[in-house]
This record gives sequence, C-alpha cells and structure tokens, in this order.
Amino acid sequence: HTPQDGKDHVIMPQADAALAHGTGLSLAHDLGFVAGIPGGAAGGVGLAVSLLSALPDCVKLLDLDGRLIAMSHAGLCLMEIDDFGAIRGCDWWTLWPSEAEDQLRRAVARARAGETARFTAFCPTAKGTPKWWEVTVAPIRQGKIAEGADGVTALLSVSRDVTAQMEALQEIETRRAEAEVALAQSRLLLREIDHRVKNSLMLIVGLLRMQARQ
Repeated sequence: HTPQDGKDHVIMPQADAALAHGTGLSLAHDLGFVAGIPGGAAGGVGLAVSLLSALPDCVKLLDLDGRLIAMSHAGLCLMEIDDFGAIRGCDWWTLWPSEAEDQLRRAVARARAGETARFTAFCPTAKGTPKWWEVTVAPIRQGKIAEGADGVTALLSVSRDVTAQMEALQEIETRRAEAEVALAQSRLLLREIDHRVKNSLMLIVGLLRMQARQ
C-alpha cells in the first residue's frame, strides 16, 4: 500500500482546514505530541498534520459527533481502506463490529467532555483481516489546554495494532488451559493408579494370610 511515486504523502483530507479552525492545536501529551503547536504560525498547521501522519498507527481526526474527517496514510494501510472518500463523514463506529458501538460512543463522549479515553477491542479491517486495537481518543482544543471541555473543537483517535500481542496472550492462555487439563488428567490417573495398587496389595496380603493359616 505504498504510493506509486515512492514518496511519503500526508493523506489526511480536509485536515488542514479542520486544524486551522482554531488559533492552535493542543494534543494530549501521552499521545506523543508537544502541546500547543501554533496553528497561526507559518507552517504550523502543516507541521501538525505531518506529525499526525508520521505515526505508524491508525490516526483519525473526528468531529465532535464522532464522524470521520481525516485518516493518516498509515491508518488507511492498517485498516486496508483503498478510498478514504468512501468513508469520509461516516460515524467512526460503523467501521467496527456492532458490539463495539457502545464502547466507541462512550469514548467519543468522554473526549468531547475534555477527557482522554482508552480501550482495547477487536475490529477486522475493511478487507476482513482480523485485528486487535489499542485505542486512545483525546480532545483537540483551540489554543492552550484548559480544564473542562471548553475549547474542544475536534477529536483525535489513535489506534495501535496490537494483534500480535493479543494473539501471543491468547496462545499463552490456551497453553495454560491445556496444561491445567493435562494436570487434572494426570492427577486423576495417579489417583486411579493409587487405588489399583492398594487393591493389589490388599489382595496379596489376603493371599499371604490364607497361606499362613494353612
């Protein structure tokens, strides 16, 4: 999923306009950005968009209702989406299994209220590849970071592909469950052997006593 000209591209449609809506961009520090990139400064918005797109994760810009405004090139590749235009403006949770919708709606609501939400959930790609994601949803504020939800103009979602880690954990759990079953079977076998040995000893003792009486 590499551009044909071999160059790095910032594929976040409408992101410049969305980020330029306010006087600046402030992102949660734990997302790896320096807060307060001046959108009004020359190249400030372009730098912000470049930083977003430089992440190897699936980065999405959402409006306050959770609709998709933009997605990074890495995100399109990870989600195996060939045309962002086909999903632009769609509710973010429509890309997820229906059972995850409530969780995503809660995350959007928390980010809209000025909080940062995190969760891990399963979501296949657009082409059906099964994947697990560690998701962070944070508010984008106009100007400096402030307490409360005031100034929240958009939402930023960063989804990290943790499929390998989840599969490794599942493999560990499977092996542990198998080991527990094997251990239970071994204990049952030992009890059966112990019971049979005791019965055999009792039989031998009985025969010896009969022989002694004769």
